Amino acid sequence: MPNFGTHSRIWLPRASELARSGRLLASAGSRVESSPTYVDSAVVPLEPWRCLTDAEIGLLCVDASAQAGATLDVLSPRTASSRELARRVLEMATHHERGAASLVELKVAASELLLSLSASFGGFELASELRFAHVDPNLATVTRDPSQNQRLLGLHVDNHERRAIRDRAASQRLLSLNLSSRPRSLLFVDLQLIHLEQLLDRARATPAELHNTTDLGRAFLRQNSDYPVLRLVLHPGEAYLAPVQNMVHDGSTLDMERRDLTLRAFGELVAARRSVAV
Repeated sequence: MPNFGTHSRIWLPRASELARSGRLLASAGSRVESSPTYVDSAVVPLEPWRCLTDAEIGLLCVDASAQAGATLDVLSPRTASSRELARRVLEMATHHERGAASLVELKVAASELLLSLSASFGGFELASELRFAHVDPNLATVTRDPSQNQRLLGLHVDNHERRAIRDRAASQRLLSLNLSSRPRSLLFVDLQLIHLEQLLDRARATPAELHNTTDLGRAFLRQNSDYPVLRLVLHPGEAYLAPVQNMVHDGSTLDMERRDLTLRAFGELVAARRSVAV
């Protein structure tokens, strides 16, 4: 991917490990999706997917000074006890899909798993309620726009806190725990919004293309259609903590045979909050 500089990227501390295990891939670029199932002007990744080069992996490796709101963390069961807990939670999730386990029981068990996954970071502080999300399988992108008759939104930016672009690195991150029986993917562009805005050629953009942060992301991708979208594969029982208000992104359920199930909440790792306070 082009080296637009490193100071305003989305940092992925486990980039090398994930890329070398085939779990971090790059698209051939992006394209405007004309299907009626998508909103007008929606942008999606352009296949095929490829492995990252060593230089590209290096651009994603974590900067020790990076803010949490510019960092994408992947939390995996590392100990025998956490792996066993993940196995039990995933088994409960399967039983729930079959109607044999309640959401209340599953939420309690999944919350325990989140504590285990975040233990090495001092735990996880919730900023919103934990909520389940179900998504249809085999979708290239998954987010729907309720104001557009539930049409797919494509690559987009979340705006829950509605911060100014210059303040997006201070935004809350979204935690998403994969409770499905198959891997699911997070799609993202590795540029923070403030850098993406600086790189946009405004002379080539119409006022409508700059209406909000999602439009800003779409305009950048249309102007740089060969810029790769990254695909992070998340295994069952793993969670990501992503700066969804500071990067262009979406989920993907391609290759999944059953409905996707995740548990989500906004919040932050305790260790990250302490580092900000210091």
